[in-house]
Amino acid sequence: MSHLYVKGSTVFFNSVTSTTTDKASTLQSFGKGADGRPGTLLRIAATDVKNIATFSAFPDENELVASLNCSCRVVSVLESAEVSFIAA
Repeated sequence: MSHLYVKGSTVFFNSVTSTTTDKASTLQSFGKGADGRPGTLLRIAATDVKNIATFSAFPDENELVASLNCSCRVVSVLESAEVSFIAA
C-alpha cells in the first residue's frame, strides 16, 4: 500500500479513521501487510482529532478518531524491508 503515498501528494480518508498516540505498542504489534508485501505505517501530525478514551472499552489504547473525509499531505516516505513509514 505504500506505493499509493507519494511525497507531496494529499491523501484523503473517506471514512472515520482511528489512530493512537501509543507509538511503542503500535510498533510492537505491527506486522507485515497483505500478500507478503511490507506493511504501511502512517505517522500523522493531526490538528483536528477527538480523544475517545473515556468512551472506549479499551481506554489504554489512547485512541484518537479523525472525521470523515479528513486529508493529510505526505511529507516523506521511508521504506525498509519489513515496514514502510510515511510521515503525513
